[in-house]
Amino acid sequence: MKIFNWLFTMYQGRIVFHSAMLWTIGFIVTFLGGRYDWRAAGSTGADFVLHNSLFLIAHFIT
Repeated sequence: MKIFNWLFTMYQGRIVFHSAMLWTIGFIVTFLGGRYDWRAAGSTGADFVLHNSLFLIAHFIT
């Protein structure tokens, strides 16, 4: 919900691309992309279709 508040605030306001605004836009893009990536990686069927492998979590200690 907070992401939509930020987006509509930028939509209604006068956007000036200072460093704080660029960081905010970058955070929103990264946050939304990360949420989509975890949903796709959490689904075994989608992971097999997209990557032709199984998503395994392992710690490799050398």
